[in-house]
Amino acid sequence: MTSRTSPLGTHPDPVGDAVGDPPPREKRFAIPFSEIMLDMLPQVGGKNASLGELVRELTWAGVAVPDGFALPVAAYRRSLTPDSLPAVARRLAAG
Repeated sequence: MTSRTSPLGTHPDPVGDAVGDPPPREKRFAIPFSEIMLDMLPQVGGKNASLGELVRELTWAGVAVPDGFALPVAAYRRSLTPDSLPAVARRLAAG
């Protein structure tokens, strides 16, 4: 997997590697609802797993389900660092 550099440092490229292969689902920062199944609940949470099932199973029947994506739990955890937690706590405490 390739990396990208931003003002916050170097991060894995969520788009794919140099030859254009997408990263595996467990390494992506966003997963489209159309790719989410109910058995992915531990990876994406209950609401996202349910929305994925609705998109996959009911769109063909004409049920209008808004499309979107889920932020996987692993991506959320990778974005938090021990150094960022005090800043988050201060913002939450400030209301």
